[in-house]
Amino acid sequence: MTYTITIDAQNRLARVTADGSEDMVAALESMRSLREDPAFRPGYGVLCDLRKQTFVPDAMQSSGLGTLMSGFFYGHRLAFVIADPAHAVAQHMVIAAARSEVVARVFGDLREAESWLLD
Repeated sequence: MTYTITIDAQNRLARVTADGSEDMVAALESMRSLREDPAFRPGYGVLCDLRKQTFVPDAMQSSGLGTLMSGFFYGHRLAFVIADPAHAVAQHMVIAAARSEVVARVFGDLREAESWLLD
């Protein structure tokens, strides 16, 4: 897997970090792995550090990821940290596809994203 998942129970926060070369299968696997992790609890925030991610989903993939995200993370807050503007556009499409089932935002700064989740 090209994503690292860590869970901080004290802060009720899951961290998902992209390590480089990913694809749709790796993205789906990371979502499933986090959702099935017994340490991941209702109400935990999800901090997705995608600054090193190389995979940029197309429109169809973004729609699929958003639909899955809304089912897997209903009731969770998600913060996506993006370095590349092309990734930001794709991530906004994923969030739009998730509709109102999750509260999610895109950030350019890791500390700002973490602060928003811990607020």
